[in-house]
Amino acid sequence: MKFPKFSCPVYKYGDKDYEFYRYQYATSSQPREKMSPAAIIRPQHPNADPDVLTAIRYAAANKLAIAVRTGGHAYSGTSSTTKKNIQLDLSEAYNEWDYNPETGLLQVGISHTLLEFNTRLKEAGLFMPTGQCYDVHVGGHAQTGGYGQLSRAFGLFSDQIVSFEIFLADGTKRVVAADSPDQFDKDLFFAVLGGGPGNYGIVTRITVRPYRDSDHRYSRAYKKFVPYDPKLDHNILVQLLELVMDWEHAPSDYDFCVTVAAGEEDFISNLIGSASRDAFMIKHFKDLNHSSPFNILMVYFQYSNYDNKRDSYDPSWCKRIDAIFSTVNKGGSWWERFKLWIEQKILNRLDRQDNSKITRMSESITKLWTYKGTREFNYPYLKYGQVTDKVASDDWPEWAASRIDAMVGRSHEGLMVFSQCQNFGGKHSSVTKNGKLKQTSYAWRNTTVGLNLDIFYNKNMPGAQTAAHKWHTDNRREAIGRHGKFSTSDHRWFWASHDHINMHQMWRHYYSDKDYERCCKVKKKVDPKGVFTPNSFVVGYTPKSAPKHASLNKAQIDEAEIFGQSEEVLDDSMYTKGHTDRAKLRAKAKGIDVTEFFR
Repeated sequence: MKFPKFSCPVYKYGDKDYEFYRYQYATSSQPREKMSPAAIIRPQHPNADPDVLTAIRYAAANKLAIAVRTGGHAYSGTSSTTKKNIQLDLSEAYNEWDYNPETGLLQVGISHTLLEFNTRLKEAGLFMPTGQCYDVHVGGHAQTGGYGQLSRAFGLFSDQIVSFEIFLADGTKRVVAADSPDQFDKDLFFAVLGGGPGNYGIVTRITVRPYRDSDHRYSRAYKKFVPYDPKLDHNILVQLLELVMDWEHAPSDYDFCVTVAAGEEDFISNLIGSASRDAFMIKHFKDLNHSSPFNILMVYFQYSNYDNKRDSYDPSWCKRIDAIFSTVNKGGSWWERFKLWIEQKILNRLDRQDNSKITRMSESITKLWTYKGTREFNYPYLKYGQVTDKVASDDWPEWAASRIDAMVGRSHEGLMVFSQCQNFGGKHSSVTKNGKLKQTSYAWRNTTVGLNLDIFYNKNMPGAQTAAHKWHTDNRREAIGRHGKFSTSDHRWFWASHDHINMHQMWRHYYSDKDYERCCKVKKKVDPKGVFTPNSFVVGYTPKSAPKHASLNKAQIDEAEIFGQSEEVLDDSMYTKGHTDRAKLRAKAKGIDVTEFFR
């Protein structure tokens, strides 16, 4: 079948602008051949449906597969594909926004970024639990869970979905509701929400039930940044991680997260929300991606005021954070203390918050919790995320802090650490309570502690890639197993997929037996020819049963992992430079003012 005509822009392999539109988060860390579709098709709002349908019919007729991208933030690169297949880039396809104040329901197109989505909610006095990264789009976020700073209080973003609209492989469009009496719809709802984004069809719109600021009038937030020096503050980090572990006993509307990051030029500028070449950044960091003079320890706390009463807030949980920080940056020589004092002055430019003040929920999400960059650092990375319902050893905070400290302060060697730790669970957690409904296939709902240990590395610095790989491998070996420091079981969440991405080998890390079997049955029923199987990280994939466009030989299976495979030459700044301006233009075209966000 001849390549069809589309009304929207199409970029074929080798076209002038192909490289720009091919780029996404994982491009720096995946082999080029796995992230180079034969054509990138970009349907445009408000006439996206005909082009989406044409792409589905073309793929089905020619035994090709479609990779689906909205924001392109998949760490494992699974929203792209090889030259055997095509990609649907839906980043500008579905911009609908229809809120009904009488029903409290919002129908929204999946092409909104989280910045656009949360800003629009804020303008209406509404909010929802979402992730942090502003450039993540609603489509992928909805299908990978939407874990974020409000998860204990409200559950996942996807827990708020009432229904979604989806194109299936046979070209039919279907509205699938959570409360549908039809068993097929129940199974499809379950599989699409948790079974891998774009693996069952093309989700175009979702209907959600946002929360109102007016129902949480006395909410509070706490956000603090300090320069982190392991020689002086190792015990501070250990105590904070211990508090994360204990947080499962906190009331359900109290959320808490700890982050440690290298303070690289691009990371700091994103936190500030400024263009990376403004006068402030040039003054303090001189050159683009200049190695950082310091590292950052950040904490986030949110009280969501469930009962909407003025006097319900218990400050004791936040006082525990303050008590830990009361000894930060103490000791050392006068020069070390002076240097930390200067670094703190720089960090004071960032958005901080004192929990003594009432802060609207929508204000917390848009101003405090949202990260203002497309990625943490413009370098290749090794991601590592684990979750557990019970930490394996009492000394895991000491172990985790020591592993982080091993990479802190090494940006001059081309090594930049980014680590987050958050408590999602306990008997009061909405992640746990919502999971008991079994409406979606997101696994490990009994999780208490989630831990990410990520490393970015500059391949041009001698030894950086080797050191990053060793640190990453040692973390995996020491964290998990019979004698593991963090957990005896290797449990992962789909959004933080890492290492091998062959679902045939790895599915037990992401699903229970029963849930995976149910997802596989749905996949076989709605997509028997593999129209939405563009790679090996798809539910139901096996080397024997996979369609030819997705099959891998033995050597490729062994190489299907997220390290040691990044492109030889890649300038990530080519894409990230000017991204702030593009984000402003996108939002302006939709009537959304985000100037406050990008100061």
